[in-house]
Amino acid sequence: KTIRHEDGSRTRSSYSVRVGQKSFFKKLSGLFLASWKKALLHQFSKNRLSTTKLVREDVVVDGVVVGPRSDSSNAVPTFILVDPVPCGLFRRMRDLLHDKGIKVLGLSAFLPRCPEGLDLSIECERGSVDSALELLHLYELVFGLKYVGCGCAFDDQGTTFANLVCACLGFPHNDLAKAVASRDKSKMREAVQAAGLRGPKFAAVSFLHDLPAWLVNGKGPFVVKTPRGAGSKCVFVCRRLASVKEKVQEVFKTPDIYGKIPSYALVEEYVHGVEFSVNMFAHDGNIVVTDIWKYDKRDTPGGHVLYYRADLMDSSDSWYDSMKSYAIQVSRAVGIRVGPAHLELRVTSAGPVMIEIASRFSGGNKPALASDAIPGLDVCEAYISASMRLPVDSCLPRSLKPSHHVRHCFFPNPHSGIIAGYGGIPEIEALDTYLSHTFRFDIGQAVLPSTHLFSYPFELFLITAASTAQLDADERRARRLFQLHLQPLPTPLPPPDPVSPRPLLDPPATSRPSKLRIR
Repeated sequence: KTIRHEDGSRTRSSYSVRVGQKSFFKKLSGLFLASWKKALLHQFSKNRLSTTKLVREDVVVDGVVVGPRSDSSNAVPTFILVDPVPCGLFRRMRDLLHDKGIKVLGLSAFLPRCPEGLDLSIECERGSVDSALELLHLYELVFGLKYVGCGCAFDDQGTTFANLVCACLGFPHNDLAKAVASRDKSKMREAVQAAGLRGPKFAAVSFLHDLPAWLVNGKGPFVVKTPRGAGSKCVFVCRRLASVKEKVQEVFKTPDIYGKIPSYALVEEYVHGVEFSVNMFAHDGNIVVTDIWKYDKRDTPGGHVLYYRADLMDSSDSWYDSMKSYAIQVSRAVGIRVGPAHLELRVTSAGPVMIEIASRFSGGNKPALASDAIPGLDVCEAYISASMRLPVDSCLPRSLKPSHHVRHCFFPNPHSGIIAGYGGIPEIEALDTYLSHTFRFDIGQAVLPSTHLFSYPFELFLITAASTAQLDADERRARRLFQLHLQPLPTPLPPPDPVSPRPLLDPPATSRPSKLRIR
């Protein structure tokens, strides 16, 4: 705005508006409302969502026309996805919704932005339910939307937020009183113990003098964890009390995968046994197991726990009955009533013991892999239907016996450097069992030795209808073939810049100044 003063001079001043505050309509004048209408319509047009079918009558706020109002006969059905990430699961759900004639609105609550391919997107104030509801209501008025479902199936951080939004909008949601129990590792252990289920001894440690007697006087190994992490970041296996104290202090000062400094460290006894992940789906008060994966994780000399491979198992085998029963009880204990549940456990001599649980789908594209390998299973379709209160029986078959063997291979990186290229990819793609692969880092990014799941440069997916022996042979060959070409790190060392996994990227052509083979 240009202001002309009495002496003839002119001054230019600018104004900015912040969206999503409680006093949204009170703080905005009619001019700003009109401006917001133009901005929203611009985004509406940019996302190629037609407004011609929406007009019925104008919405008037404080005497100012801000947009069209629609009635139920012409409202645009819209599904809200909270914090979607660019992955195969997101694309599958988006395509299913579009096939049903439903638009997809991305609601960014914690992630910096929504991925491409959405019909509409909203970036609310970080973690603010009030902000999200105000903006959702504004979009509903301006664009004539009719929300038909809502959920978050992609990220731990957004699950509690999505449950609150679903509760406010009248959609199915998990038990709000126990919502934190499927997110916070200490709370979930308390809930499991309260239900009378097996679990490891644990303690939430805020100060080093809070260490419990069973830890001080016990024999290792012990596990130290950040309370709300993911992907084994800030998870340490300690064999001595001195190491426990050192890692607890490290947890106190290290941001978790979401950038937050934890208020306490979780210390628990080490659970010996084979590790599995049990994926479930809840609907109409029922919880069913959809797929089970067997993990191969390896402890490193530095105390880190690294993923090495995961195999899809035949969950219809009676050997898994006790595991499935335990998993369903754990899901109920933490209040999961609708949507996916992902449980990690270890099978001990006393039976299954929970490691942790989350009210989301499993990572690593496993929902899509399971749906491809198990005839009739479609967890994405089930999630959409359950969120819209539709039947899900056709998406969850009674027999969950896989028709194919599936393996997820992880390639940890033991060295530091600047990524100059990837080698051996064409030969890996020519393997008989090859399905797809994922690069996690771009060319030119700095990487450090892998210490958690999000620091792996490469992941490979194999599938076959033959025996697992073919998977074993192709995995061994792939580990021989794969090469990560690194250049020396500059001084001083720039911090690594991890990016979200991206499936099926073509390896970029680049020079190869050095060759480093990871096996």
